[in-house]
Amino acid sequence: MESLNVLKFEEDLEDAEERKRFEQDLIQVKREFECIKQISLDLNMLVNEQDKELKELVVKEEKVVEETGKTVEILKDAARIQGSTWKLKLQVGFSAIGSAIGAIAGPVGVAIGGSLGMLAGKVVGKGVEKQNLKDLDNI
Repeated sequence: MESLNVLKFEEDLEDAEERKRFEQDLIQVKREFECIKQISLDLNMLVNEQDKELKELVVKEEKVVEETGKTVEILKDAARIQGSTWKLKLQVGFSAIGSAIGAIAGPVGVAIGGSLGMLAGKVVGKGVEKQNLKDLDNI
């Protein structure tokens, strides 16, 4: 009978040790789950911060695109204004050349040469302006 008690005691001792190992394993699993939970929370926070920064970058990019478009339009307007002065410059230049050539023939030659020079300057100036506007529209 005593041997039965010893065997029963050894079985109870093994069961107690097995329960203790099982409890320790459960405690370890609980710690690991808590670590995973914390890692998940940290990762979520980082993703949210990145999302905010990405949204800010998108807004800034849209603003840069908008401002660049406005700048292009301003530059086109400036180029149109600058290009429109070609007619006047060429008219004055051709008129002066025509007047100088006409001066050889006298006052009537100056008038005719100046008028023809102005007309030629206007025609050439319109052609230059038209080409300039065409080039601007391709921008």
